[in-house]
Amino acid sequence: MAKHNGLAEVESRYYYISSYFSFLFPVYLVWRIWVVLFKSIVGHQAAETFSMVLVKEA
Repeated sequence: MAKHNGLAEVESRYYYISSYFSFLFPVYLVWRIWVVLFKSIVGHQAAETFSMVLVKEA
């Protein structure tokens, strides 16, 4: 989508933790285990959030 709009990616960061279910520890623990397993299968696509630095291409 960025490239289609004339932008180039300079940097991207992936984050594998969030506060989902933190209010209920047993559910949170199961969620964390799932994320670790899923990350081992699909890599950075398992990120819960991400950020990108984009610049306008000349």
